[in-house]
Amino acid sequence: MEQIILLFHLWLFALYYQPADLTKMILNEQHHNQQVEVSYRDTLIVELPYQPGTGYYWVWRQPNGCDRALKLLDEQSQSRQNRPSQDRPGLARPGQESISQLRFLVVKKEACQLNIDLKRSWEDHVLREYSVKLRIK
Repeated sequence: MEQIILLFHLWLFALYYQPADLTKMILNEQHHNQQVEVSYRDTLIVELPYQPGTGYYWVWRQPNGCDRALKLLDEQSQSRQNRPSQDRPGLARPGQESISQLRFLVVKKEACQLNIDLKRSWEDHVLREYSVKLRIK
């Protein structure tokens, strides 16, 4: 009975175990409409500029095939230049362009096209589109 329980625990561990990132690949505007080769279990980081305070932000368009090959890990935002303003030390300047980071884990060996839209959540209109063809090996 103890062996069965041990085997069950090992099976659960193998099922949910996610090894550390093999490699991190950073994509940006230069990769738009390009084909990029990534490896299974890599971390894919897409960095795209946006203007905070306008309501526009980058949104992963699903389903488009990449929802099976990629898992969105998190979304972050950071100022393009981390220069503090004179009246507010340590903070980015108001109105300063920022970078949106979408971090994905490659979970399946499947070619797909990653589409990300710059849009407001309350509008259907897309201001800008970002697309990259992924070849996952």
